[in-house]
Amino acid sequence: DEEGETMAEKLKNILELAQTLTAGLGDDPDSWKRFLECAGRLYKYPFHEQVLIYGQRPDATACASIDVWNHSMSRWVNKKAKGIALLDDRGNKARLKYVFDISDTHAGRYHPKRPFIWQMKEQYQETVIDTIYDKIGLVKDDSDFSSLLFRACLVYTNDNIEAYISELLDLKNDGLFQSLNDDELNLVFLNLLSDSIVYAVFVRCGLDAEPYFNDESWKLFTSLSPLFFCVFFNKLFEDCFSNQVDCLFFKVLW
Repeated sequence: DEEGETMAEKLKNILELAQTLTAGLGDDPDSWKRFLECAGRLYKYPFHEQVLIYGQRPDATACASIDVWNHSMSRWVNKKAKGIALLDDRGNKARLKYVFDISDTHAGRYHPKRPFIWQMKEQYQETVIDTIYDKIGLVKDDSDFSSLLFRACLVYTNDNIEAYISELLDLKNDGLFQSLNDDELNLVFLNLLSDSIVYAVFVRCGLDAEPYFNDESWKLFTSLSPLFFCVFFNKLFEDCFSNQVDCLFFKVLW
């Protein structure tokens, strides 16, 4: 029927959009950085949904379904607001689901709520520093907050990448990596992941991440294949980034 054809076409378009966006993330370092800025705000969403939100509403800050806005937050979605289409793979076949940014809503009449969007303020730094020493196990020194946070990101990433190494090594046949042995490849993966996590964490905290990056490492992004992005970042970045934010900023969040 006409409605079914319309929904099928919408699904097809969103699938194509997801593929195009994922492939384009590796076009250049700036494309990836822009995505990381969006992902930093929406770190609770899985990678494939972050990509679609970024592609449709790169300025989104807090997204939820219309049911959550209406019933849990007592907020109403604005008339004519355009939902952000996401892929819903629950069940036997793919379908679409929609979320709306808070900017698409307005307060309801009875006890409306606003989602808590945490900010890294100076008064929280000591709490996070204590958490870094306690949870990450760094040796105490006189490092400033930015330097300590950078070291924590590196240690956390290195500790967690091991669980994914065997899967990542399957990407060795990708043209960029064929000439590398496993140890060299492991180092490439670690650098790419840690650079991404540091950037996302720093931007999320309102800190300047640029001094902590080696421009040469970013050049790898221009050569990455869509397959690499799909496999490497779909699970690894998603898990490491979300878990690290929860680990380091739990006391700030709650």
